[in-house]
Amino acid sequence: MIRSKKNVAIVTPFYPPAIISGSSLLNKQLAELFTDNGYNVPVITSDSYQIRYLRDLLSKRNIKSTETLINKIKVIRLKHHRFLTGFAYVFSKYLYFLLPKNLRSKIEIMHYGPYFDNKDLLDKLDNGNFDYIYSSTLPLFLNLQLAEIIHRLKKRPKFIFRPEFHAELPVFYNRNLGNIVNKADLLHIYFPSEKKKLIETFKISKNKFFLQPPVIKIETLNIKEKAVIQFKKKHKLAGKKIILFAGTRNYHKGALFLLRTVQKLFEEDNSFVLLSIGLDSLEWRLAKLFAKKQALIDLGYVNEKIKQISFQVCDIFCLPSVSESFGLVYLEAWLNKKPVIGVNIPTSRELIENNHGGKCVEFGNIAELKKVIYSLINNRALLRNLAENGYQTAMKNFSFKNVSNNLEMFGQ
Repeated sequence: MIRSKKNVAIVTPFYPPAIISGSSLLNKQLAELFTDNGYNVPVITSDSYQIRYLRDLLSKRNIKSTETLINKIKVIRLKHHRFLTGFAYVFSKYLYFLLPKNLRSKIEIMHYGPYFDNKDLLDKLDNGNFDYIYSSTLPLFLNLQLAEIIHRLKKRPKFIFRPEFHAELPVFYNRNLGNIVNKADLLHIYFPSEKKKLIETFKISKNKFFLQPPVIKIETLNIKEKAVIQFKKKHKLAGKKIILFAGTRNYHKGALFLLRTVQKLFEEDNSFVLLSIGLDSLEWRLAKLFAKKQALIDLGYVNEKIKQISFQVCDIFCLPSVSESFGLVYLEAWLNKKPVIGVNIPTSRELIENNHGGKCVEFGNIAELKKVIYSLINNRALLRNLAENGYQTAMKNFSFKNVSNNLEMFGQ
């Protein structure tokens, strides 16, 4: 129950029509959920079109820095200093050894961008007269800016930070993340294991956490059967055993691990195929050069319709990445009644195996991943049971309808 209307700024690196990641999509979903529940929720974001900022420079494609209204939500776009982000990227990737030690930790997180002008960001936050400012961990440097600026505002809002702690990634032990979590008033987490790891790493008070699963808006695109049939015909998928990957095709090599596995499966049974959608990368383009063409259908970044068709035609959704803090795309697979395969890390294990919606494997273990895929493909009853469990979990625990009845983050 909402006691009074709150002003909540959600600060996120990207917002449509930009190409957004899973983390940014969760921020979009939260903005819509809070708005539906009566909060005043503007979004402050960058004018970048995609995460590959340098491509914005080369293509001269970016979004105008202005205020617009998108689905009842005011979207404020600030200019992103792409040259500074690019400079930090070059130093962090190739000239790290030349940097003084006191600069290394900051440069390491600066290249993730976007980098806003401090005065621009401060002015927008000051003029908004916000009760709360909400942000998620990626990118880290944006949150470091926020943590420092919030204490300079005329009216000091509460800072709610979603760490999305990736325990397996070295950058999440950057000392600047410790500065952010300690300056935040409240930490929004998804799982008890995340809380435990944050307390161990940064010595945070146990009273600083708010446990709330992410939410997903269930939207039906009414895709006609004819469109699905045409898609399968176009890509010669009739009679194929289809494994779907959706995400960034390089981040800690989850996509490359899956590609190598499906290549092995194809050698034994040429009806296996990997259907891959998402953002491209140099690593992925190189890997494709040596892949068996018949075993891979790579569609790149696709629109929502093609994405939903891809989920409908696949047998199994597989995202074997160690970089997942939650994996919103697992919920999308479950909503399409598909079983999922993730990596055996605490967050993925708590989501997937605790809800009996799929299986987890050790990262890089091709033999184990092959065995799990075979076990599902050859046992259709098990495949359907896991898919149904996942669907019921997504509908009950992660839909707007049910989560909104228990939304207390800003009503404490």
